[in-house]
Amino acid sequence: MFVVFATDRIKNNFYSTYGARIEGLSQERKYSNLRFYWKLQKALFNLQKTRESGFDRALAILATGLGKTILSALDVKSIKAKKVLFIVHINEILKQTKDSFEKVIPDMKDEMGFYTGKQKDKDKNILFASIQTMGRNKHIQNFPKDYFGNIIVTGK
Repeated sequence: MFVVFATDRIKNNFYSTYGARIEGLSQERKYSNLRFYWKLQKALFNLQKTRESGFDRALAILATGLGKTILSALDVKSIKAKKVLFIVHINEILKQTKDSFEKVIPDMKDEMGFYTGKQKDKDKNILFASIQTMGRNKHIQNFPKDYFGNIIVTGK
């Protein structure tokens, strides 16, 4: 059996975000949710360890619906990231992604915006963009090379 002991900071961020969400659920549902959240916590811990080992890039592979967006938001919250670019492969999930981040980091809601063909909130600290927009030189060149401290890319 492999046991991971997360740091107090990760545990506090994790439980403050998810602890109340399992109250009032059936025992079976509560167990299912706890297993899901534990996997996210373990992945978050591994991201932290990756950084502590001197790496500045990481890859998280999870099947559809298993929490990549929530994991990303928890990571952004835990490291107190200042400038984040979250790139998605289809425009239809941009709002859903932003909504997930707002649930995990509600105090940063006013700092979140979109950078798409129709809306360019360049002044926001957390930007949700489509690959179709950010893949064009004229858009990516609007930001200095080291502007974003964290870049998260999702795809098929």
